[in-house]
Amino acid sequence: MRLFFLLLAISIGVVAQTEPRQETVFTFKGWPVVVFHPKQLDEFFPAGPVKICLEQEPHPKCYTAPKDFGRDAKVESVSLDGESEAMLLSVASGGVSGFQIHLALLQPEESEKLKNLLHSADTLSEQSQFRFLVEPEISPTKILVTATHDWGLNDAHHGAHRYFISTYVRQFYYDNQEWVYALADQYMTVKVYERQSNDNIIQAELKEIRSRLRRVAPKLARPPKK
Repeated sequence: MRLFFLLLAISIGVVAQTEPRQETVFTFKGWPVVVFHPKQLDEFFPAGPVKICLEQEPHPKCYTAPKDFGRDAKVESVSLDGESEAMLLSVASGGVSGFQIHLALLQPEESEKLKNLLHSADTLSEQSQFRFLVEPEISPTKILVTATHDWGLNDAHHGAHRYFISTYVRQFYYDNQEWVYALADQYMTVKVYERQSNDNIIQAELKEIRSRLRRVAPKLARPPKK
């Protein structure tokens, strides 16, 4: 009987594994966007990171997620200001509970790479939310807002939490002489939210987000005037 259950467990593990696969998700500036999904060891753990490529000729331009971020990858095209476009990638790490989400805002550069415009962005928790805001009086380009939970001293993992709200605004990076999306503001909510109950955290915090950004906006990095 023990041998039967051992063989059954092994067979389930083998069935749960999936081989690497590639998926064409859409076209970006006329070129196919292909997601290379790694082998999945089981339903919770990938064998490696996901890779996304813009199949541009003569050479594809690619981005590889950090190590272990290879599960549930999603990518979408985002218009940042009506003229500039980017691709937003979200991908999960391995884990059953407490896994992380990696975000990347990608644009092709002259080399054979997709550049991540998100400068020093942290990973998000599995109970996170993110969305773009259009606030032309603050920024001519869309603003990325993320909400990721704080595991408080006496919090249960799946329950109500306070959240860190982070806003990323397009700013000028003097060291590299380029535009990037950098952290403009961050705070912890006073209210607790229960993500499992589908609380719309960012929507509920919009008034506070906008108020803080209006105060921060004049101090954001801009290129020097010529």
